[in-house]
Amino acid sequence: YNIFMSGTTAKSLEDTLLKRLDQVDDLIAANSSNEKSINKLFDNMKCTFQKIGLVKYDAFQEMGGKLSFSLAMLNEEDDGFVINAVHSREGCYTYIKEIVGGNSIIVLADEEQEALDMAKEANKPAK
Repeated sequence: YNIFMSGTTAKSLEDTLLKRLDQVDDLIAANSSNEKSINKLFDNMKCTFQKIGLVKYDAFQEMGGKLSFSLAMLNEEDDGFVINAVHSREGCYTYIKEIVGGNSIIVLADEEQEALDMAKEANKPAK
């Protein structure tokens, strides 16, 4: 009220109203642009790996240090893969198994299943 009444003529009130209306138009345009950007980010996030499970283990009794591992990486829909790296004295062997909807059509080893379960529980709200 004080701002509107500080001018000496009706012209200053009109200028103030026009300025504020222009600002509202700018805010509406910026909001629309922000909504488009946010929607694009959410669409991109659907295909990124957001859930991770990692289990380190000793594949063979004579080996120590837990150099073998199973790594599960899933997207929002629980699609992704499990990589299993088995370290032995002869070398390191890696295997990958596809995960669709949180399940594998190939039987998973205990460590792979544990990594998958860990990934599926990732990003869930705490109870």
